[in-house]
Amino acid sequence: MISLRIGLNRWNGKLANYAKRYGVLELNSDDLPAPPALRKWRRLVSPAFAFSLVMPRVVAEFQTGATRDAALVKAVAAATALQASVLVLATPASIRPTKANVERFVALAEELPKNGQLVAWEPTGLWSPEETEQVCAMLGWLPVVDAAEHDVKDGPIVYTRLRAIGKASRLGPNRLQRLAEQLAGRREAFVIADPSIATKLASSLAAAIENAGVEHAVPQLFKPNPNLDLDGLDEEQ
Repeated sequence: MISLRIGLNRWNGKLANYAKRYGVLELNSDDLPAPPALRKWRRLVSPAFAFSLVMPRVVAEFQTGATRDAALVKAVAAATALQASVLVLATPASIRPTKANVERFVALAEELPKNGQLVAWEPTGLWSPEETEQVCAMLGWLPVVDAAEHDVKDGPIVYTRLRAIGKASRLGPNRLQRLAEQLAGRREAFVIADPSIATKLASSLAAAIENAGVEHAVPQLFKPNPNLDLDGLDEEQ
């Protein structure tokens, strides 16, 4: 059975009350208190509750220098204090699919802690799904997509962000069914949703996945496309 965690990227009121309704909370590492306060947050929720942490903007922009280095150290300390399950790298559109940027991803991966935390990458801009999946496969990261709108490559774990723009601001039966089919057969799923649809997801997604799973085999791990040559990407910085 899938370990399904649905949650938001913000909360109001008491954290303990939030954790009774949802299973994950995504936090922005640019706006967090010191580790002692974060350790208190961790104690307010159950061991099964998950935190995910969006890495600092200066890190996602591949800036260099003391400010960037200090921000990464602070983010890693926050993740440790929260016992965060996932680190999320949300790169802006300025980070394009070039060979130099792929090398920067590799260098960043070497700096991140090797303690079993998942890393999820959410690109914007010109990255194709194939390029995104290839980078993630190379680094052992999870690609972040809207699984109610786009295909998610096979694998045991999914980290998805459900958009709430236009028609997507509602969770109709077709969108719920598509999401359930994308998650069926997975071992674990982190679903970050807009508040407008999160309550409905929390009450209906697990059953929809169970129903969809009857007709879907367990997915296999994503295998890189041997015909996609990341070394052939534009050399532009």
